[in-house]
Amino acid sequence: MIQRIAEIKADDQLVFDQDNYRLIICLEHQGITLAVSNSERRWVAAEVLYCAAQDLENLPQLMEQLHQQSFLLAYNLLQTAIVLRTPNAVLVPKTLQAGTAAFIELHTSIQPGDKIVEDVISNKMLVALKADAQKLSLFTTQFPQASLHSSLASLVKYSMADADISGNAVMHLVFCNGLIEQTIIQNNQLLLARCFVCSGEEDMNYQLLNSCKQLHILPATVLVKVQGLIEAQSPLYAALEKYFANITFSTADTSTWDSIFKDVPPHYFTALIETI
Repeated sequence: MIQRIAEIKADDQLVFDQDNYRLIICLEHQGITLAVSNSERRWVAAEVLYCAAQDLENLPQLMEQLHQQSFLLAYNLLQTAIVLRTPNAVLVPKTLQAGTAAFIELHTSIQPGDKIVEDVISNKMLVALKADAQKLSLFTTQFPQASLHSSLASLVKYSMADADISGNAVMHLVFCNGLIEQTIIQNNQLLLARCFVCSGEEDMNYQLLNSCKQLHILPATVLVKVQGLIEAQSPLYAALEKYFANITFSTADTSTWDSIFKDVPPHYFTALIETI
C-alpha cells in the first residue's frame, strides 16, 4: 500500500503558472518525493510517498495508487524533472561516453528490460545509471517532456561547488531509505562518487572507512557534510561520530520560503534544491 509520509501545501486549490513553476519527481527504490519549485528554486509544495517492495510488483495498480495518494502528480503540464536515485549508477569520463553500458556492467548486470540514463555533469564527466524501463515508463508516459536526471550527478555538482578552497578532503553524504550517496573531494578533485545500499550503522561505517582507506584519507581529519534523512540526535549520526570527528550539515537556504516549510529541516533535500 502506498503511504503518504508528508504533505506540504498552502491550500487545496493550488494553481501553478506553467512558465514559472516546475515539478520535480525523485524516484527511489522505497519512495517518491515530489515538489513544485518556482524560478528561484523555492519549493512551494511537496510530498513524500513510501512504496513497499510489494507495491512495485503490480505496475498498473502502482500508478493508480500513486494518483490516489499524490496531489502533485496531477500537474502533468508543468515542466518536469525526473530524478533517479539508485545504487546502479556509475561515474563515467566524458571521453568514454560511448561505453557507458560497459561501465555499468562492471558494477551490475544489464537486463533486456533496463534503460540506460545519462546525466552529464560537465565536459569531463557524466553519471550513467540503469533503470527499469517499464517502471520508468509509468512516469515518462504521463510526463513525456520530462528531463531525466541522476541524484548522484546532482550531489557531484553540489559537492564540486562546495569544495574546500584550502584543498582539504571533504566527504558529502546523502542519507535515504536504505541508500547512501557519497562523494569525496580533495584539492578540488573528485575522488569518489557512488550510491550504495546500507543495512545499518555498522555497514555504513565499514563502507565509509573502507573508502577513506583506499583513498589514503584519515577519518579523523576529513570534513563530513551530511544531508537527507539524518538528525543530530539519531543513532545514525552517533555512529558516524565514533570514527569521524568533523561532521556538519549541508543545508539549503530556505529562509525566504513560505512558512508552511518551517518544520522541514533545511538539510533534507539540499542537493535537489540547489542543483535541479
